[in-house]
Amino acid sequence: MKRTHTLPLLVPVTLSALALVSAVASAQVSGSAPATSSAATEIESVGLLTGRVVSDGSGAPIAGVLMTVKGNGPDRFTKTDSIGNFAIELPAGTYNIELAHPQFDNGFAVGVQVQSEVEQAATFTMSRGTGETATAATGGNLEEVVVTGAYRAGTVDTERFSENIVDVISAEDFRVTGDSDAVAALARVTGLTIVNDKYVYVRGLGERYSSTTFNGAKLPSPDPIRRVVPMDLFPTGALDAVNVQKTYSPDLPADFSGGAVQLQTRTTPDEPYRRLAVRVETNDQTTGRDAISYDGGGRDWLGSDDGYRDLPSTVQNTNLSSGTPEEIQSAGLAMRRDYPSEMQELPANFGIEAGFGDAFENGFGYLVGAKYENDWAYRDEERRTSGGDGSGGAVARDEIDQARTVNAIDFSGLLNLEYALNDDNTFRSATFLTRSSDKRTIRSIGRLDENDINVADTEFEWEERQLLSQQFSGEHYVSALKDLKIDWQGTWAEATREKPDRRFYRYESVGTAEDGSLIYQFSRTGQSNERSWEDLTDESLEGAINFTLPVTLTASINSDLKAGFAYLDKDRESEFRRFRFQTDFSRNNLEDVLGFTPDVIFSDPYIAPGLWQLIENTQATDNYRAEERNLAYYLMADTQFTDQFRLMIGARYEDSQLETFTFDRLEPTNQIYANLEDEDWLPAVTATWAFTESMQLRAGYSKTLNRPDLRELSPAPFLEPEERYTVIGNPNLVTAELDNYDLRWEWYWSSVDNMQLALFYKEFTNPIESFILFGGNDGGARSFQNATAAENQGVEFQVRSGLGGISDVLVDFFVKVNAAYIDSEVEVPLDAQETTQDRPLEGQSEWVANLQIGYDNPIREIEAALLVNAYDDRINAVGVRGLPDAIEQGVTRIDFNYRQAVNLFGEKFTLQFKGLNLNDPDYEVTRGDVVERAYNLGRTYYFGVSYDF
Repeated sequence: MKRTHTLPLLVPVTLSALALVSAVASAQVSGSAPATSSAATEIESVGLLTGRVVSDGSGAPIAGVLMTVKGNGPDRFTKTDSIGNFAIELPAGTYNIELAHPQFDNGFAVGVQVQSEVEQAATFTMSRGTGETATAATGGNLEEVVVTGAYRAGTVDTERFSENIVDVISAEDFRVTGDSDAVAALARVTGLTIVNDKYVYVRGLGERYSSTTFNGAKLPSPDPIRRVVPMDLFPTGALDAVNVQKTYSPDLPADFSGGAVQLQTRTTPDEPYRRLAVRVETNDQTTGRDAISYDGGGRDWLGSDDGYRDLPSTVQNTNLSSGTPEEIQSAGLAMRRDYPSEMQELPANFGIEAGFGDAFENGFGYLVGAKYENDWAYRDEERRTSGGDGSGGAVARDEIDQARTVNAIDFSGLLNLEYALNDDNTFRSATFLTRSSDKRTIRSIGRLDENDINVADTEFEWEERQLLSQQFSGEHYVSALKDLKIDWQGTWAEATREKPDRRFYRYESVGTAEDGSLIYQFSRTGQSNERSWEDLTDESLEGAINFTLPVTLTASINSDLKAGFAYLDKDRESEFRRFRFQTDFSRNNLEDVLGFTPDVIFSDPYIAPGLWQLIENTQATDNYRAEERNLAYYLMADTQFTDQFRLMIGARYEDSQLETFTFDRLEPTNQIYANLEDEDWLPAVTATWAFTESMQLRAGYSKTLNRPDLRELSPAPFLEPEERYTVIGNPNLVTAELDNYDLRWEWYWSSVDNMQLALFYKEFTNPIESFILFGGNDGGARSFQNATAAENQGVEFQVRSGLGGISDVLVDFFVKVNAAYIDSEVEVPLDAQETTQDRPLEGQSEWVANLQIGYDNPIREIEAALLVNAYDDRINAVGVRGLPDAIEQGVTRIDFNYRQAVNLFGEKFTLQFKGLNLNDPDYEVTRGDVVERAYNLGRTYYFGVSYDF
């Protein structure tokens, strides 16, 4: 497979983009404004109203002011943020604006003019406790409205006003990039890379170093070997925004290292909302191809097994190690023994999405959404294993060609309810369900060096992952206590993973036919056939309450004092049972049928005493249960010292206990117990200095933790689903500690255009790393250990700018560039036997970059984007005993997205086209000179239409 060098291709494109940005920034700072489109008089155009609400006495900013904008259609709403700022996108026209806050008299402003494609700034004042309310007759409380520059419709950058260093992806960004799930969207964020199409690496740190919250709550995971939730489970249609917080704050869980990925579901709409969308998708190496697959249950198309793959009750209730011959025969006959593999022409992918919602005058609002997708993927993959060559290199051993067909059926649903009792009390309920089911057929043909044989292996797999979350939350303002804000949430969530009746069987070559082809026969070895049932349940119950008290210290100093409490109770149970048919060929004539298909080999006449006999080979460490308890308190202050300096400082206390019980299913008292208890104080401070009106500097320090996953503490072996290696935990792991240092310079020359340059440094104590096991029957299994220490440091750069400053022709174009350079070093124990003593952290790329060239015309309602994502080489698996590290080669990927609103049959529709993975790069994992894995994903073409009514 040809290796493509992608970095030289990206560099000139990026440098050209930066040159354009420099010219644009100069033009925009000097006051250049774009020309107004001639179509502005034909189609509704928009502008941006920004500003601040302050006290008329002290001039202090007022947070949490509800602003109701009346005029030009239904009422619109916004709220001021923690330092009194607001921003709202409005169609051009004249508006009246009402302001409400529990501690201030209502305000009113009339005749506010919003201009097309212009950003305008306004300052509103409110009086505290005078008993007088401004009215239209008194002229209201609006100071001068000032035009500050051109505005391109889109999301106002909330990163600027956060007390922490945070990167934000909004619903508008999802629409422009065309990303359909959270994992694809996160790949666009500065310093983030995606592994196995599911897991987020922040600043080069593996998924274990990132925490995920869903509406503020930690979620359980359906992944059997990871605590983090796979990001492919979250469709962007259910999300309002994804925030990636890179500096720690005490109101977040302390298990935070690389960053916190904060998922926020869509809120109830302010006006009636109805939407229906469908899409069809093709892939040039999948769609229309004849590929191996198999028939399953009647509800497979729904992503739910109908009982076809259930373990028979006869087998469940029979002790196969001590049962009578008749009982064992009965259990064997009860097993489903059809192996229905077939060649199938793979269809195009299909998806449908619907949503509706509304808000009513009585304070009640709702939002309902659902999405169904049925996708197929096929790939040919070259696989090899490696052995050391005695001089620090690697030599290829086994060579396998693997054909993999996957039918993925995804379903998600969201129900949000909201009730505003009054201006001070709001209650919410959020119900979220997401399911992802994969039907895999894997055919592997090649040579095994150890036994010097050619083999043909077949696997049938069905995997259901589900996450169900129910959250109740509320937000309250207590006027009698100086406008104390209380917000709370209680969340129950359950993640499940079922993998029923995984079937494996092997044929071996026994000779050569006259035409030179190999003759295969069912293998006589004990590994010739395997059946397994896996069941995982991860359930969590979490409650949290936060108190925020705004305090005016002086005329220029305001502070939000925050305190909170959280408790997490999580329970995980994992059950794994293995079976196979076994016989003694020296006592029967079953060799005569080994040339037939498995359904003949294991047919009823051959399931009998002395012939094929069902045995259970579940291992003593195959089953485990685990518990996690975490009690946390925090106290912090977010203080604004004048308009220039802001300081967030605080600390969090956590009392955590992790327990795992690995047990023999047949002998439950035979247990391996692992326990990890921690009590920690975690300080954090972030300072922001706005040294000009458009530039600011942030600096932060924090101490955080990285605890082992529950699965990592259990020695129960597990087959990793993607790369097919065995994973074995280590009960002796301890919690890793991190010291985090951050510095970021930010320049905002408009509401959407900005530039950022960041430096970060992280120092690890006892970082948890995986490594390869040798010896016994593990054959390259992986386990975990604490390294002695590690360092991680780097530079991040990001810029976003419109191109209208170059030419009026480019007024609707913009460019986004972000890149990160990351350097890390691990200090490993002397007895770890790792080949490389001086190496980066596992999974860390030295650099990662994104380029986005976009077109956004709100007048014609056209959006388009060319997207480039690239990352450098990274360690896929650490080598030991002279075997080199396995390196996943860097890849550059190019995508394109186009959306346009059109009138069809007198109705408004939106058409969308996406081209994904257009350059179809080679994916390779190498170890020394050996290519251990190599495959392509093919190019995908997406056609969609949506109808909003």
